[in-house]
Amino acid sequence: MGRVRRRRSARQGVRFLAIARLDGADVAVGTFDTFEDATDAWQRAEVGHRRGRSPLAAGRVTFAALVEDFFASAALEASTRKAYRSHCSAHLLPRFGTRPLQQIDAAAIGAWMNDQLRDGVSVRMRVATRATLSSILQFAVVNGRLTHNPVAATRAPKRSVLDRRRTVLRPDQWPQLRREFNDYGSETQLLLDLAIDTGLRFGEITDLRPEHLVDRGSKPYIKVQTVAVWPGEAHSVGGDVVERKHYTKGVEDRRVDLSAPLHGRLRAHIDRLGLAPSELIFHAGRLREEHHVWRSGRDEDKRRAFEASWQARLAAEPISTERYVRTRPDGTTRSGEHGRPNTFSLGCRCAHCTYANTRYSRERREARRVAERGDPTPRRRGPEPKRPPSAREPWLSPQWWGEVVWRPALERAGLTWLHWHDLRHAHATWLLAAGVPVRTVQKRLGHRHLATTEIYLGELTDADDVASYLGAYHDIFAAAERGELWDEQAEAQRRLLASTRSVVEGVDVDTLGQLLAQLPPERMAAVLAQALGAGRPGSPADA
Repeated sequence: MGRVRRRRSARQGVRFLAIARLDGADVAVGTFDTFEDATDAWQRAEVGHRRGRSPLAAGRVTFAALVEDFFASAALEASTRKAYRSHCSAHLLPRFGTRPLQQIDAAAIGAWMNDQLRDGVSVRMRVATRATLSSILQFAVVNGRLTHNPVAATRAPKRSVLDRRRTVLRPDQWPQLRREFNDYGSETQLLLDLAIDTGLRFGEITDLRPEHLVDRGSKPYIKVQTVAVWPGEAHSVGGDVVERKHYTKGVEDRRVDLSAPLHGRLRAHIDRLGLAPSELIFHAGRLREEHHVWRSGRDEDKRRAFEASWQARLAAEPISTERYVRTRPDGTTRSGEHGRPNTFSLGCRCAHCTYANTRYSRERREARRVAERGDPTPRRRGPEPKRPPSAREPWLSPQWWGEVVWRPALERAGLTWLHWHDLRHAHATWLLAAGVPVRTVQKRLGHRHLATTEIYLGELTDADDVASYLGAYHDIFAAAERGELWDEQAEAQRRLLASTRSVVEGVDVDTLGQLLAQLPPERMAAVLAQALGAGRPGSPADA
């Protein structure tokens, strides 16, 4: 219980010091002119401290303790909780973990932000960590531990670097990427085509079910209502590896129209597998099996090519009938027949001994791999978990898809800079270039704010890019609907059309006549009209 101490000052006379009892220690609240004011002060301080609202308690509460209270009581999405935890462990706790809240002011936060800049932390990460710090300190303000949020007095990192122009997948690069999935099964191909043709997020695609597919006359569409997120067992609210949210990032349900061919492929896929309305359209087990079949076929092709190259080399170098002899430093000798692995270990490097050693090593590796896969005993370290993490349904893991399927395909296609989410960026950019209104694109992508959709308008600064996207968006998917997109003859025609562009602009009559002779009849009229327009003074092509 607090008390009041009488004090006498030569200048101000009698004064009263209010002392509150907080957590077993005496804390001076302040000096007042009257006994009553001092009594009210220490009583308010003790009541506020018991309710967790005393600013004096902030002098002893550390930032690390505040972080634990924040994660224990704040209502956060699983993915947001995972990001905040990462920001705290990597950036915030090492700097502010042991500091009392009263010592975390605008000057301390500004010094931390300058140190981040000197350490080369990216602008995106500096913006994200500052926002995380602001959320945590605002939680302290709401709960009465701080009187104001000191982050508000600092200047956020400039976002000009964040708004720089992205590298967007060009229409002529899409067939190059799609070709790498030709040998996969129909479900993997359908997943990729659905991503570029609808702009759905990965979690929205992997949680699609037949009940989300609406067949309404000639305008079928997908009703996007749910999304699967992978926060991991440590960050999930229910302790599951995967969480299914019954609302998307934009909170509201949205409608995404489908082209007739893509709708037909989706419906055929559902009917072929006999999927129930609530079953997943894209099953992780089936996709893994398709990848296993593709990889087995690729390994078999490599094995045949390996054998063919070695057989040609062995035929060109006849095997020697003399034994290979190796003399040791002590004068003793060892010998072996050619074409055996042990002769290769003696030092013979002829084609037959090298081939025998290579084949023996491959057989040993295959046997070891089969033995490891066939062992049913799980290889774990430490105690067994109290319960296994629950996934409940066979959702497609983004980690497995990215590491096993997506990134290897990008390396083969020479597009290592591309991310899966860039297919959504490409879809939005191509729609805007094709003249689709921004509001329509906003509703299709599920953006809550129009400014988010308008970012893609910045990708259309080059008039040549606009022209290529405008024609390519419709041409590519029209060719895909006809089944000609990845046909060698169709690709040759597209290369020929690309070569006519420079001829049309220069109106080279001789070369144009040679190229027109090679074009299909349905393309000839369009190219001629473009050539005549380019050669006519005052035509739109000259504008």
